Amino acid sequence: MKRMIFPLILVVGYFVGTPASAAVIKNYGLDFQGAELTAYDYNNQNQGTYSVWDHQGSVLSLSENAWFTLNLSQYWGLDSINLDDPLTQWLISFDFFVKDRNDSGLSPEIAGLMFADFSQGVTEPQENRTFNLYGTQKFGYDNFSWDGSGWWVSYSFTLDEFMSGLVTDLVFINDCDGNVASDNCGGTNARFKDVVLKQVTEPTPVLFSLIALAAIGWRRARYRIFG
Repeated sequence: MKRMIFPLILVVGYFVGTPASAAVIKNYGLDFQGAELTAYDYNNQNQGTYSVWDHQGSVLSLSENAWFTLNLSQYWGLDSINLDDPLTQWLISFDFFVKDRNDSGLSPEIAGLMFADFSQGVTEPQENRTFNLYGTQKFGYDNFSWDGSGWWVSYSFTLDEFMSGLVTDLVFINDCDGNVASDNCGGTNARFKDVVLKQVTEPTPVLFSLIALAAIGWRRARYRIFG
């Protein structure tokens, strides 16, 4: 009987100390220096380069016509993000700005992020999964725009509010394949830092049932021992 009591005490004690309605939050931070980024190879889309460094956060800088992919499974061990799961929300937060190294006054065509589903193989650029933060081309969501201030701006939003289905890869974009490509976008760099994916999971009825069963088991064990 004692072998039953202690696990029940631990279970009940944990959930008594945790509000039943509290969501479970898990953060997935991105250290670019420890990440393997690969060229987005659909139709030879990527023709640029990238560099990483640490300066008050982990920084990624994209140059020229750059499209680079981070696979969630390789970096975080996540096969995919399921945006159709009603009990889970996914948020992303990051800092972003565009550096005009040559004071050219030019801008990338697309500078931002694509949340891609490559579960069936690499696809063409997906407009309904791309956030265009600063660019001359009308492609992707423009709900969040960089203000052109020349410095970092912080962003945070919920992916489930904009798209559905699976996400297997993050694609970082500094698109310059139009008439400014030969000038490397005038020397502009799209830069990202402090990228964090956040998973918010709501408690389920099964979890509440386990709590109730643990409580009932503890009461029965207590009655048998103490009368």
